[in-house]
Amino acid sequence: MNLNETKDVNYVHQTEIMTETIQKELRHQKLYTHYGINPFKKGKKLLTNNRMFFKFVHSQKNRIKYNVMRKRIVKHFLEVLRRAALEPTKKYLEAQTENQEYGWISQPLMDIDRSDRRFYYPKISCEMTQFAGQLWKQKEQEKLNA
Repeated sequence: MNLNETKDVNYVHQTEIMTETIQKELRHQKLYTHYGINPFKKGKKLLTNNRMFFKFVHSQKNRIKYNVMRKRIVKHFLEVLRRAALEPTKKYLEAQTENQEYGWISQPLMDIDRSDRRFYYPKISCEMTQFAGQLWKQKEQEKLNA
């Protein structure tokens, strides 16, 4: 076969491929009518009268329904944002990843009785250690200012 020769286009075959592609797209395509916000996006989130969520209605009856619906939607989104801001221990019953397991139980096994000297060892410093600490802070401050 010569490189300069062109193949004849089979229009029937091209049409079959195109119809099969369109049928697959229609089979797997979803039409989203319920929109939401991404609660995990960092930054300020403002809930406003966005056209995506609210439609202007003219009659008084529909306006009352609109106000009730708007309050529900705003309440729902505030709840979603509040839940997204929680730490994982309050969001989930158990750890979701291996790294979460390390700090999942952060409460001490027993409460510390500060009057019992067997278990409570507070930091004790004498005059010499306090003086050395102040001297060290003063030298660090001089280095920063120099």
